[in-house]
Amino acid sequence: MKIQFSSYTPIQESLRRAEDSLSYWFEEGKRILRLDNCPLKKLAGEVARLSTLLISGKRGNYMEDEGLLKAYFSFFFPQGFYRTFFVLDEILRLTDYSPAEGLKLNDFGSGPGASLLAAYEVFKRWNPGLLGMERSTKAIRLLKELAEKRIDNIRIRKGDFTKYRDSGNIAIFSSAISEIGRNSRFIRSVMDSHEILVIIEPGWRQGYELVMEISRILGMEPLLPCLGATCSLKGKDWCHAALPFSFPELTLRVNSLLRHKLRYLKFTYGVFSSKIKLKKSGARIISPLLKEKGKESFLVCERGRVVRIERLKNQACGDFDYVSCCDLISYEGEKKGNAIRLKELKIIR
Repeated sequence: MKIQFSSYTPIQESLRRAEDSLSYWFEEGKRILRLDNCPLKKLAGEVARLSTLLISGKRGNYMEDEGLLKAYFSFFFPQGFYRTFFVLDEILRLTDYSPAEGLKLNDFGSGPGASLLAAYEVFKRWNPGLLGMERSTKAIRLLKELAEKRIDNIRIRKGDFTKYRDSGNIAIFSSAISEIGRNSRFIRSVMDSHEILVIIEPGWRQGYELVMEISRILGMEPLLPCLGATCSLKGKDWCHAALPFSFPELTLRVNSLLRHKLRYLKFTYGVFSSKIKLKKSGARIISPLLKEKGKESFLVCERGRVVRIERLKNQACGDFDYVSCCDLISYEGEKKGNAIRLKELKIIR
């Protein structure tokens, strides 16, 4: 079931387009993998097995296992697609990046193509050249079969992506940077040979710490989501997006058996570049709406500093009722305890 918005904010428009873009790829992948013929309990069991592998860090070449490949596609493929679409779309919305016709998009550790296909959807008006680097023969076969009807300019290279030195416009690492550890020489070489480096990780502490480690290696602050500011989060806190995507029916059915919390897609990311600049800035919402007795609040990051802003329940505050996590806002208010009590809020469009 699609989320219905009464008034689209920039974030909500991005979510809607990502959901529309995923529909074809997911249905085509279901057909190729014959997922409609796979018993739901068996599929959920394989997703649980895969989740354990991913959390443990002992992944091996898991996509060579047919059961785990099906599990990945049914549950994790939509998540990978959505988060990459959102981050790349944010580059277009919030920076002065002007893509060239035929720009080159390089995806390191592409798997069956969740991020590469999302990148194609975001940049397809510029006829991008796509390069995926992956070591699993079965994942490559699936990606090629998915892409063959719609995409002409795509190449897949099999093997360890740290062995390649391809240049391009945008380099994407989606849940792949953790595979190379602290390989600072390789990370610097990728940054030197691309205009933009995109790091995306699941919304856990280790993912946030990886993005911060890349920041230290490169000697630059993430342009996004931090808007170029130095992050002030310390200790137990870490930054992540939490966005209310509508997941495919199969993904939700699997999730109902696993009882995972999939209301929000949570992930952390960093966009690094010295070649592009911000064209919009403001306070960024970094949490879903928090409801307490008599008031509602959320956290914002403002120039690297985390601030809680709140309103009394049913108080009119401009665009408050329409905001989403990751929206940029301007606001007015006064300090009340550990929060700012709002008088006015506007979404920066």
